[in-house]
Amino acid sequence: MGKMKKQADKIDCFSINNTVQEILRNTVEFRDEINSFRGEINSFRGEVNSFRGEVNPLRGEVNPLRVNYKIFVNDNKFLTRLGHKINVVPFIDGSYPPHSLKRIESIVDIQEMDEDNINTYIRGYGENLRGSLIAKKKELARLVGLESQENNLHD
Repeated sequence: MGKMKKQADKIDCFSINNTVQEILRNTVEFRDEINSFRGEINSFRGEVNSFRGEVNPLRGEVNPLRVNYKIFVNDNKFLTRLGHKINVVPFIDGSYPPHSLKRIESIVDIQEMDEDNINTYIRGYGENLRGSLIAKKKELARLVGLESQENNLHD
């Protein structure tokens, strides 16, 4: 019985040794996969940082356009109080409304405008189209600095 116990111990030691070796191999493979994954994450971080570098200058370009737009609107509010025709307000992207659109110089121009022209102006000023035709006319009046005269608008 002593001889069989020694053989069983050898088999158990051999089996344990194989199991340990397999665990070590799996651990190394797992570590390699983790390192590969880390490399992919770092590559992704680099791409995100590159994208941020491209987007940040665009933010700087958009904000001055909004400021410029607001200056036109405020000037028009002043002109309206003085009873003068308003100036053309450039769209939010800095472009001017195309000549195919009816030019807005007073609240009467908005009142006489068709819904397609009103929608084009509102989109050009970066706003959403919503509500009835009268609501859109009032929105457009606000967007070009004529909201003090919006009570003159009707369907």
